[in-house]
Amino acid sequence: MQVIILHPQKIRRLYKFREIMIQGAGALCFKLASIKLFNWLRKNNLLFTVKYCIPVHDEINLECPEALKDEISNILVKCMEEGAKPFCTRVKLGADVEVGDFWIH
Repeated sequence: MQVIILHPQKIRRLYKFREIMIQGAGALCFKLASIKLFNWLRKNNLLFTVKYCIPVHDEINLECPEALKDEISNILVKCMEEGAKPFCTRVKLGADVEVGDFWIH
């Protein structure tokens, strides 16, 4: 039987490495979701009707006409979930949407 002794400094490095890998995968998911959303907006001629206001960490904030809110909400969720598929193959990452008159974080 082998006994493995990990020093606190090595443990911290392992945690940091794991955090970097998770954050990196999350960033890739977010970027792919943004590309998918942009392509959908361009394909449906909505690029200047729906405004991509600001990306915040893992959120996409959009402005759109009231009449389009349900369709855009569904497309945004679909793009976010599809953006995660190539990078998270074992578990489905879900997305949710909130609609409001102003951004609440």
